[in-house]
Amino acid sequence: MLTAAIVLLVINPAFIVAQEPATAGSGTLQMASARVWLNKSLDAKKARQGDAVTVKLLDDVKIPNSSELPKNTILLGHIDTVQPSMNKGDSAIQVTFDKAQMKDGQQLPIKVTIMQIYPPPGNGIPGGGSLPPDQLAPTPTGAAAARNPGSAAPPPGSPTTQGGRTSEDVNGVVLKSDVHESASGTFTSKGRNVYLGSGTEMQMAVLVVPAGSEIK
Repeated sequence: MLTAAIVLLVINPAFIVAQEPATAGSGTLQMASARVWLNKSLDAKKARQGDAVTVKLLDDVKIPNSSELPKNTILLGHIDTVQPSMNKGDSAIQVTFDKAQMKDGQQLPIKVTIMQIYPPPGNGIPGGGSLPPDQLAPTPTGAAAARNPGSAAPPPGSPTTQGGRTSEDVNGVVLKSDVHESASGTFTSKGRNVYLGSGTEMQMAVLVVPAGSEIK
């Protein structure tokens, strides 16, 4: 079995490069940029470990030397862990997307790292969709915030962490992710429950895992 370990992260306009170890038959795995929207809201107050999470591709995703994922492909995921807010405490939801559901019913194994989250477009309220309707409030990263759909990197100025990245909050929800981790990302919120409304957009780095390979 070929084991591909991600040891190098390079941001390019169209893809992320994940370098395999220098072994016979090894090569370069490229994680393509993908824009998606959330099919159903995520709420730390109601979510349970193991709950299904699905997103739909907004564009065709062409992954070099791998399968193409057409627009409207469903990416299947689940909640790994959930920590609801207790007594106005912090909350968190960790999710992993690991399969792509093709139109013919075939499911392809994938690795996904969530790179950025955006409120639903055309909401009319800055930052709308990141909190329940009764908690909506303006935010510097609202609907008019700069987007970068052609890149797997977040917009310029977004803070990053060593070995991973932390996106600016979207109405109180902060994304933390790391391409070296198996989980796709963790959403956190201080003093209240994480809430991402249906239609919330995300930018992801996606890789279709080659047959007989294991991505670490």
